[in-house]
Amino acid sequence: MENIPLACSVADKLFHYVFSVGDRVKFCRNDYRTLRVANGTLGTIKQIESIKNDTKLNVKIDDNRTDSFLASEYSDEIGVNLCHTYTLTVFSSQGTTINGNTFTL
Repeated sequence: MENIPLACSVADKLFHYVFSVGDRVKFCRNDYRTLRVANGTLGTIKQIESIKNDTKLNVKIDDNRTDSFLASEYSDEIGVNLCHTYTLTVFSSQGTTINGNTFTL
């Protein structure tokens, strides 16, 4: 599916994003038990669909594993702990390993 709107919680602030297959995303909260992701983990949406008052996401993590989850399972009281990540600030990219090209502006 394309253009699925989600209310997202990033740094305790509400943002409204629209997600589609192929979007680059960043996980914005540690979840070591269920999804095995840390705050700042990067991935690409491989599948997304609306399901009865929820959204199911299938994300290929940059370490080559895939996680499937409901948005409600990775949310706090504000929204889903996920954001777009076509670019990163210097602060948010600290400790990130990137395979490929990087550019600094």
